[in-house]
Amino acid sequence: MRIPTENQVDAVCERARELFDSKQHNCAESVFLAINEVFNGGLDQATAARIATGLGGGLGATGGTCGALTGGVLAIGLIAGADPAVARRKKIYPLAAALQERFTQRFGTICCRDLTRCITVERRIHCSPITAGAAALCAEILLQDMNSSAQKE
Repeated sequence: MRIPTENQVDAVCERARELFDSKQHNCAESVFLAINEVFNGGLDQATAARIATGLGGGLGATGGTCGALTGGVLAIGLIAGADPAVARRKKIYPLAAALQERFTQRFGTICCRDLTRCITVERRIHCSPITAGAAALCAEILLQDMNSSAQKE
């Protein structure tokens, strides 16, 4: 897998927005698909979409944890995953926690219900920048991780 560049953060952001705005993908699918594509995660689009579908709308459209955030956590596992299982958890957990922290700082909450509570425009218009932003945050974290891993080698 090649090391991503700063331009790939913008590419992920725009691709996630494009996927979400197409109305063919939910927030979680859009983030996961964009990261998979730009960071060469190796999954075909249909498989990647199926993996992330149930996370949309705050976990099965229940308004729980934002699907854009959980789609990003899935993407972190796909791209930054390492083996064996213990090493993988030691690597992925801090990255997932960092994504949640940055998401909360940027959007104020991780709860879909709270993020969408007071919207006065169509939901997709409201959620599009959140989806793109979550994808960009995820890409930044992956980029930082890959660069720090490359420096250790």
